[in-house]
Amino acid sequence: MSRWLVTGGSGFLGINLIRALVEKGHEVVSIDIAPFTYPDMVDRIDHRIVDIRDRKAVDECMSQGIDVFMHGAAALPLYKKSDILSTNIDGSRNVFESAKEYGVNRGIYISSTAVYGIPEKHPLFEDDPLVGVGPYGYTKIEAEKMVKQFREKGMTITNETQVICRAGEAWGFCHFLPVGFRRQKFSHDRKRRESVSASAC
Repeated sequence: MSRWLVTGGSGFLGINLIRALVEKGHEVVSIDIAPFTYPDMVDRIDHRIVDIRDRKAVDECMSQGIDVFMHGAAALPLYKKSDILSTNIDGSRNVFESAKEYGVNRGIYISSTAVYGIPEKHPLFEDDPLVGVGPYGYTKIEAEKMVKQFREKGMTITNETQVICRAGEAWGFCHFLPVGFRRQKFSHDRKRRESVSASAC
């Protein structure tokens, strides 16, 4: 089994991934600026209060024998612009650079459908224009660019790649994917984005 680092572990996506990982026997280190208040998991994982803008604190967690990371920590649209920029860009860079330094070559980055702005059509496709609205959408696009840069630096191994997931509205959870999460489906040579329903999992 693997040892995972989950950033944003106190949030909705974080706790549901943690539950799924623990159920499958994986070890989890969770980091978040918020306390971990889930009684069913609090004694089964290692949770640390960490701001991802603190590179030293991120390094202390990443150096604990981590095999895979899931980076979901983010300052949401209601935060101050300065916090959105520093957390979602500088903090993300800290996570990616720390992973590279400590040899954690497998990772998942949780982006957002906010990168598409206000869609004028449905369904959306992976290669549709990225026109994020506001600071939050902008930072998610910039962080995706960072992921691509770190891929070029070797953060892929064999056939396992660093993955970007663009999360939409989430109402539930199944097979690591919350309902409303955008799963890649293939339509000929294009990657089509469709919502996942609980019955489809």
